[in-house]
Amino acid sequence: MKLRTKVAIGLLLGWGISITLLATVKLLDPDNLPQEREEAKVALVMFGLAPASLGGWIWYRARRQAQQQQTQQLQARFFTLLQNNNGHITPLQLAMVTGLDGKLAKAYLDEQAKAFDAIYDVTVDGMVVYYFELTRRQGGLE
Repeated sequence: MKLRTKVAIGLLLGWGISITLLATVKLLDPDNLPQEREEAKVALVMFGLAPASLGGWIWYRARRQAQQQQTQQLQARFFTLLQNNNGHITPLQLAMVTGLDGKLAKAYLDEQAKAFDAIYDVTVDGMVVYYFELTRRQGGLE
């Protein structure tokens, strides 16, 4: 997330939540006149809820975009590893290249194995090796 986006989110949320709290206190104060309550309602909506909602929406979009980029980077590294290793990959290899911990790397490979009909084998050492077929045979031809 860019610095200016973080600053905008912080300002909008900070401003919006502060005004929302102040306006709510003013609305709930029984000593206020009806006109003051109406002004508090306007302030609540225009200067409290609107900026807070906008800040929350920007934060949500930025977070979602960052997650999509991480997913795309992980997938690109996964495919590169497959190509470099002729379709063979281990959780350790994926973890080393992507920075995922071992359990997450294994879970990711399990998910991809289901999606791409991969097979896996357990070596004598107990290491799981996944094999993804990179070329499909059609009609007996390679």
